[in-house]
Amino acid sequence: MQSYEKIISGEQGLLRWIIDNATEDGLDKDLPDDDSLHIAMPEIAKMNFMPGMLDGIMGKDTDNSAATLLAMFRCFAEVDSSELSDELIDKHLGGIYMFIIQHRTLGYIDDFLEALMNEAENNTKLLHFCINTARQFLLSGVHREAIKFGIAVLGVCRLDEKEISMLMQFGLADEFARFVAVALARNEKNEEVFYLAQRTKGWGRIAYVDYVKIDDEKKHEWILLEGYKCEIGIDHIVLECLEKGDLLGLIQERGFEEKIYIATGEMLQSFCGLSKVHFEDYPHSKELVALFIKESKNQKMNIERFAIICALIDPIKEELEYDESERQELLDIVNKLAFHSNIDWEGLIRVDVFNYDARSIARHLGIDIWEDMFKIASENKEFKEWYPLTLTDSKDRYKRLCALAKERFDLKALKSEPKDELGLGAEFRVYDDISFIVQNLRNFDEIIGLEFVETALQSPVTRCRNMALNVIETYKEIPQSIIDIMERNSKKEPNKGVLERYESLLQKT
Repeated sequence: MQSYEKIISGEQGLLRWIIDNATEDGLDKDLPDDDSLHIAMPEIAKMNFMPGMLDGIMGKDTDNSAATLLAMFRCFAEVDSSELSDELIDKHLGGIYMFIIQHRTLGYIDDFLEALMNEAENNTKLLHFCINTARQFLLSGVHREAIKFGIAVLGVCRLDEKEISMLMQFGLADEFARFVAVALARNEKNEEVFYLAQRTKGWGRIAYVDYVKIDDEKKHEWILLEGYKCEIGIDHIVLECLEKGDLLGLIQERGFEEKIYIATGEMLQSFCGLSKVHFEDYPHSKELVALFIKESKNQKMNIERFAIICALIDPIKEELEYDESERQELLDIVNKLAFHSNIDWEGLIRVDVFNYDARSIARHLGIDIWEDMFKIASENKEFKEWYPLTLTDSKDRYKRLCALAKERFDLKALKSEPKDELGLGAEFRVYDDISFIVQNLRNFDEIIGLEFVETALQSPVTRCRNMALNVIETYKEIPQSIIDIMERNSKKEPNKGVLERYESLLQKT
């Protein structure tokens, strides 16, 4: 059994590292222990995740980690302290520490704390030992899972000022935000939660906005004008901001200041397209969209603002339950902004045809910019934005796209034996481009871009092979080159789902 001191020897504690690297605006560096993620979750080795992401998307563990860890603490706490040398204590701590960093804390911590508090009623020594261990890990721990455990355990206590100060440092890191938010909320430290909400921008902001109470005008204004601005995506936080900030009530009371108009537009846009949230999730969507569209008549328009209005056209037509006269009134306003506002939208769009907002407006106004984009792609040897060029129903244009892409990509070098790669990381980005080109080939009534389907089928990225199979399943007759690849892949295919698709297609040949 490794001793605790030996495990952490030579490494800077994460608390000290955060103190050294934090600024007035927060913490803009990733924690230095990225490799420790793979200790707790070896299955994610070589994958990259934003800080706090895994705890944001993964649920509880199904094993018995909580009971095992509590038994380790119980075994240690039951020993007569007079029988424990410093060396033996250090080894016991090392064993507990190793167990903790080998397991994802969020997966078991609720069950652990519940069992600990139940047992603590008759075993205060166990509780004190757990708390003291938590403090020690927080002060000197070098692995993030140990820090999360320490925050969670300390959070069940009444925190003193030094402990709160320590948690405020840890709370600047998105990775620890949810644990710190819970601990501070339990101790009714709302001002501290609000402080950290303002100084985090990713999963941390999501956690703190979830726990902050809006109890004064400063918080009310911040959550509506700034709180929704989250690097993970506005759609991950917008409902909480709209509901806690009561945006509709604010507009009805004060009307639209420009900053409120901008914030309203950005939040409404987050409901559109492939979003985590939908208009039906927010009970005041209908009223808020109507107020926003009507106010747009009074606001100075630009590409960004009009793109938001265009994004709301389909929801007005299909999702939001307006009666016919209400719907037509809103669409008439949009029509006037599009065609009767003395704004040269086409000219503005062609200034930068790859701008996402410009492309969105072009699609809604029926402005064809494909040739503009293709010209740029043809003239730029370093061109990378292939996806917008695939958004065409023209067979002739798609053939031209494939011909150009064939000149730019070394397709032979991209082919390999099948692997079960997720495609995360810079080395796999080229397969995203191949997938973009392949995915729309199934929309045509003849086989085109066959060389890209063959390349995708020989990609190490499972998603890319599946994309190729989606196209192959539309073929009336499968080319022999594709049959040969599937037969060859079948002998080495690591993904069961892909293998079953090979077998199904080969049976039809």
